[in-house]
Amino acid sequence: MAFLNNGTTVISFAEYQDVVDADQRLFDTNEGLTEDVVETHLVRATARILSLFRATTWWRSYYL
Repeated sequence: MAFLNNGTTVISFAEYQDVVDADQRLFDTNEGLTEDVVETHLVRATARILSLFRATTWWRSYYL
């Protein structure tokens, strides 16, 4: 499992190959799932996870 990076910033916790390895059948039946489509959704999912994580009281007390 590798991260997608933008320089030193992680923009996704997974990459296209991680998703393909998890369930190849998904890609066999949906030809429109290209690497660009999947990685765009992975970046959005990572942003959502991080925003939810940052909203916790634990994070606020840890970070501040």
